[in-house]
Parts: sequence; structure tokens; C-alpha cells
Amino acid sequence: MAEAHNVIPCTKCGRELPWNFRAGAVSDACPACGAELQVEVFPALFAQAPQIFRAEPVVAAGESACFFHAEKKAVVPCSHCGRFLCALCDLAVGDEHLCPPCLDASRKKRTVERWDNFRVLYDSLALYLAVLPPLLLIGIYFTPVTAPASVFLAIYGWKKPASLIPRTKWRAVVAIFFGLAQIIGFAILIFAIARGINHPRKHG
Repeated sequence: MAEAHNVIPCTKCGRELPWNFRAGAVSDACPACGAELQVEVFPALFAQAPQIFRAEPVVAAGESACFFHAEKKAVVPCSHCGRFLCALCDLAVGDEHLCPPCLDASRKKRTVERWDNFRVLYDSLALYLAVLPPLLLIGIYFTPVTAPASVFLAIYGWKKPASLIPRTKWRAVVAIFFGLAQIIGFAILIFAIARGINHPRKHG
């Protein structure tokens, strides 16, 4: 509409005003009522419409037909199953061309990383196990289990796919540090208790 008429109505008096939409953002006062107006145009207004591919009908007896549409001309085989696909059935994913069933199967099996919509955040789990139990009064009794578990999860998830939102590995590093500190502390405590049992103090 902006490209056809190159005008917009004043928001106060409704008078049609010419604007230079190509400028992207303009501000001025309405000459009729004096209202201060500002227009901001999104780049999508000038973006070209996406190209639409239409499946071509089979024009010769020797040409390959689409596996799913026998009356349509095949343009490419599926990269996974090899079925011939018309332009409507061809689903391009990176450098591959997939048919709808193969695309759905790959999405369910999560064989392509870009289709992931959920990931286990091992570093966050490790950090919780390393920090929360010592902070809770009753949780200190579980630290002999949670401390080694936090170190294990941090190391196990080190090379696993990280969060969908990029972030650093500081959580895993802190979890390993606190987990090892707790393990060493409990080892010293057990050693001291065992030594006290084996060598009781003599009272004079």
C-alpha cells in the first residue's frame, strides 16, 4: 500500500500525507493540524517476495515421475531413501533433499542437530548438585553422593551439545571445583575419624 500511494493518514486529523518511505524513518508535523508525527518503516516492507516453486507435470513417457505425485515430474531424488521427488515434495535441508517421511523420521530421531528443540544442560545439573546440598541443612548428608555425581555430570556433559543459546562452560568448571573440594573434605574427615578410632588418646 505504501509503495502504491506513498501516503499515510495523519493519526490526529486523518489527512493523507506524502512520506519518503525509502528513508526508513521520518518525522514531521502535519500541515493541517500541526500534530507531530513519526514514521518508522521496517525493512520487510521493501523485501522481495519469496520465489514459489511449482511442480511441473510429466510431459513425456520416458521422464521420471514423483513417488508421491505420479502426474508430476521428478526433479531430484531423496538423499535418504532415493525416492524421486517433484518440486512440491522436495524439502531442502542444508545440502540434502529429503522427502516428507524421511524428514519426519529424522526429526523424531534427532539425527540432525539443527532440529533439536531441547537439550539436557549437564553443566547446570552438575552445578546444582555441587552447590545446593551443602547449603541445605539436611542436604549435607547427601553430599558423599551428590559431590561425585556433580563431577561426573560435568565431565560427561563437557563435549555434549550445549544449550541452544550459546554460553560458556563456567558452570561445569565451578561444579568440578566444588565437587572435588567436597570429595577431598570428606576423605580427610573419614581419614581423621579412622585414625582416631585406631589410635585412641590415653588419659593419664
